[in-house]
Amino acid sequence: MNADPILERGRERRERIEVNTASSFAEAEAWDLDFWLARTPEERLEAYMALREDVAKVQAARASTESSS
Repeated sequence: MNADPILERGRERRERIEVNTASSFAEAEAWDLDFWLARTPEERLEAYMALREDVAKVQAARASTESSS
């Protein structure tokens, strides 16, 4: 097992990633909607919480960088 939680999380994401090539924004939006509708409520909530955590980390890093300037 990898000791670095960020690297481990990245490895786990790469194992379950799904990709699509769209020919238009509308097609991409339709694929995205189908993707999320196919997820369980628990999976959607987990993705939302992971995104919130990532945003908080970016904001903290940005604030740290701005305060040290």
